Amino acid sequence: MKKIFTSVAVMTACAFGAFAQKNIDLEINLLLPQNNTAYGNLVDGQDSIPFFFEITNNGTANVAANDTLTLTYVGSFVGQNTNTKYRITEELSNYTLASGAKDTLGFFLKQGDVIASSSSENILVKFPHNAHDTLRVFIYGVDVNGDLFADDGVDEVTGSISGNNITGAALTFGTPTALKDLFANKAEVLNVYPNPTNGNVNIKHALTTAAEASVKVTDIAGRVVYTQNFGKQAAGEQTFNMNLSHLANGVYAIELTAGSQKATSKFTIKK
Repeated sequence: MKKIFTSVAVMTACAFGAFAQKNIDLEINLLLPQNNTAYGNLVDGQDSIPFFFEITNNGTANVAANDTLTLTYVGSFVGQNTNTKYRITEELSNYTLASGAKDTLGFFLKQGDVIASSSSENILVKFPHNAHDTLRVFIYGVDVNGDLFADDGVDEVTGSISGNNITGAALTFGTPTALKDLFANKAEVLNVYPNPTNGNVNIKHALTTAAEASVKVTDIAGRVVYTQNFGKQAAGEQTFNMNLSHLANGVYAIELTAGSQKATSKFTIKK
């Protein structure tokens, strides 16, 4: 592999002027980390995550040693001085892969590691704390003449990459921001019972004024999984019932909105 170098993370289309020649259909699959893996917050200089992927040549031609495969990693890479988002691009030369063959490559990404760069600043591996992140890797190849492979996942005119030429995973670190932020600066706590529940949930709260009342339930990933409007409610203590038995076991956030008044809590479904 050639020395890693970096460029700004926005994927821009590059026109390939030459016509494809070799029938090499590249496929890339991420083996580790698996999609939706949850980690604690990673400590600089100590904690790593594995990044292993499998390359398959589905074409009829062989990848020869004088061909070049280009891999672009998009994820938690920021400038050492500016926190600008970067991608990492790596070229595999002197690399062979026969028609129908597979190969596994991999490495570990350590939080806080410095990657030497051909840009104006070095790059840090920086997975976010209390947040979600996505790792993606793109692959394409050219022959010794610089002509793009005949690969269905790469558009020869625009340079866009799609299909099995892309792989990746969504990751969670610490406590997801979406759920954490939901409880930030909230003075009122919503009474939710029973908790844990098998899906039949009651909430009780005192409304300061008559208002339209509605409820929003959010999962640990910050996705809204349930909403209900209870219509206009009188001032005073009100009780609402919801059947959430269709939701999977897990921890959820719930927010009651009544006019300008909001109250939040969290509860667990355990069937």
